[in-house]
Amino acid sequence: EVREALARSSIRRILIIATSDRMINKITARLVLPDPLKTIYITDIASKQEIKKAHESRLRYGKHIVPVPTVELKQHFSGFFANLPYNIFSKNKNVRQESRSIVRPAFSYYGTILISDYVIEDIVNLIVQRMVGVARIHYIHVRRRTDNKGLSVHVEVNLYYGVKVFEVARLLQRKIKNKVESMTGMQAQRVNISVRSLELQSNAARMPAQ
Repeated sequence: EVREALARSSIRRILIIATSDRMINKITARLVLPDPLKTIYITDIASKQEIKKAHESRLRYGKHIVPVPTVELKQHFSGFFANLPYNIFSKNKNVRQESRSIVRPAFSYYGTILISDYVIEDIVNLIVQRMVGVARIHYIHVRRRTDNKGLSVHVEVNLYYGVKVFEVARLLQRKIKNKVESMTGMQAQRVNISVRSLELQSNAARMPAQ
């Protein structure tokens, strides 16, 4: 399935994360990919202490620690866990893995990636504008949670009279959460939608939801 999806796409570059050169060769062979143009080893981006900690976690808890760039909203980023139910490169999808892959923000390739809260607000603004049933945006507010566990997004809108208010609000909530997390890698722990009032819909064409 992965090989077929890659064949249909126009992807030019792929990052393969593996624990050895042998694993990289197996993955590229299985996916019918050319040899890697560049290999970045863990010793190039992590200290001996970080590698030792990851090795101990692997031996003691059966967990892989995957290095990723640190992404922050101004000064903070909430890491997230990615549990893999099966090996995507295995022919037998029913065989579950005992080990888990954990994505952590402790490693950084070339520094820190800072994402302004205004960027998040712009993303949310575009989502809301394209949402069928939304008449007007009153405000969008993004802030870091006080417990440092992700972001809180607050949106207040007017909806058109006649729409199913609860359904539109819930759909908008899901769209904002999914888009913000997929585009930034940051967790949207809370997405609050407030509907201030309803408006009569004019004859102006509405942009379809994406």
